[in-house]
Amino acid sequence: MRKKSFPLGVYALPLVAAFMLPNLVTPLMELFRDEIGFSSGVLTVIFVCYLGGLAPAFLVAPSLGQVWGRKRMQLIACGLGIVSCIFYIVGTNVGVLLIARVLTGLCTGLVLVLGPSAVQAVAGKDRIKQSTFVATLGIAIGLAGGPLFAGFIAELLPWPTKTVFVLMAALLMLSLLVVLSEAESPTGPVKSWLPFRGLEASTGRIIVTGLGAFGPGMTAAAIILALAPTLLAGLGGATGPLGAGLMAGGMYVMSPIAQTLVRRFTSMAHIRTSLALIILAMVIFVFAVNSHNLILLVVSAGLMGAGQGISNLGSFGLIHQYVEPPQIPGATAVLSLGVYASASIVPLAGGFLIDSQGLENAGFYMAMGVIAMALVGSLFAREKYARGVGKKAR
Repeated sequence: MRKKSFPLGVYALPLVAAFMLPNLVTPLMELFRDEIGFSSGVLTVIFVCYLGGLAPAFLVAPSLGQVWGRKRMQLIACGLGIVSCIFYIVGTNVGVLLIARVLTGLCTGLVLVLGPSAVQAVAGKDRIKQSTFVATLGIAIGLAGGPLFAGFIAELLPWPTKTVFVLMAALLMLSLLVVLSEAESPTGPVKSWLPFRGLEASTGRIIVTGLGAFGPGMTAAAIILALAPTLLAGLGGATGPLGAGLMAGGMYVMSPIAQTLVRRFTSMAHIRTSLALIILAMVIFVFAVNSHNLILLVVSAGLMGAGQGISNLGSFGLIHQYVEPPQIPGATAVLSLGVYASASIVPLAGGFLIDSQGLENAGFYMAMGVIAMALVGSLFAREKYARGVGKKAR
C-alpha cells in the first residue's frame, strides 16, 4: 500500500499545517480582543472551544478512516481547515471565532489521528521508529511555527487577522496535494464507532502510560498558548502579537530540539524525562509570576515546550512500537482525547482566576494543578507497570 513520490519528511506537512492552524490565534488574540472586546475568561473559552471540534474528531476519526479511507479523511480534514480560515478572516464577533475554533479542532483532530499512520504507511514496517520521529517532529514544528508565523506576519504585513489566515489556507492547499500522492488505506466495516471499543487491555495500559506524561505536558503548554498575552502584560513584558508569538513559538521551538536530543532514548525514558522537566517548569513558573520576572517566565516556557515535546514522542512511541497496526488509530484517538480534555481544564480555570484573584494566585493554582497531574502520571511511568503494556517497554 506504499505510494511514495516525495521524501518521507514531506508527508508530515499535513501534520505541520494542522498544528500551525490552532496556534496562529495566540499572538493575534489581543488584536481580536481590541476589535471585538472580551475578558481573559472569555479568551480562554475561545481557546478551549477548540476541544469542541477535537473531541468528536478523536471519537469518529478511526472509524471514518476505516470506512472511507485514511486518505479521503485527511483530504476532508484539510478542507475543514481551509473553511476555518475563512471564518477567522471574516471574524467580527465571539460567535464567529468559536465556530472557527470548532472547525480548527475538527481539522487538527482528524489529522492527528490519521496523519501519523499515513507517515508510517509510507515509511514501511522497517522504519517504524523513524516514521514516529518524523510525525512527532512535524507536530512540534507546527506547534512552534504557528505562533511565530502569525507574530511576524502581524508585525510586518497589513490586516494581520486576515493575511495570516489567507497564507494558512494556502499551506493547507499544499497539504492537500501531499495527501493526494498517498496510497489509500484498506477500507471495510467497523464493529463500533467508538475508538475505545475493541481495544485490547494491553493497549489500554499503553494509553494510560502515555497520558500520564502527555496530559500534563500539553496542559503546561496550553497555559502559555491561552494566556501568553495576559502573562506578558502582567509581568511587564513586550506586548502585542510579536511578543506573544515569540513566547509561544519559542516554547514550542524547544519541542523539536528536545525530541532530537533524546530521540535515541527508549519510550519509557522519554516519559520519565518529560515528567521531570514539566514539574521543574511549573516550579519556575510560580517564581516567575510571583516575582514578575520575565526571564524566569521564558525559562519556564522553554522547559514546558521541551517536556511537552518529549512526552509527545514517548507516548506516540509506545503506541507505534507496542500496539498492533489496526489498533493504532483507535489508541491514538483515545490518547489524544484524554490529553486535550485534561489540558483544557487548568487553562480555562486559570483565565477566570486571573480575572477574579489576580495573576499571582492564578499562576500558583495553575502550576499546582499541572504538578499534581505529573505526580499522578509518574505512578504509571514504572517498568513494573509497563511490563503489562503488550511488550516490555523501558
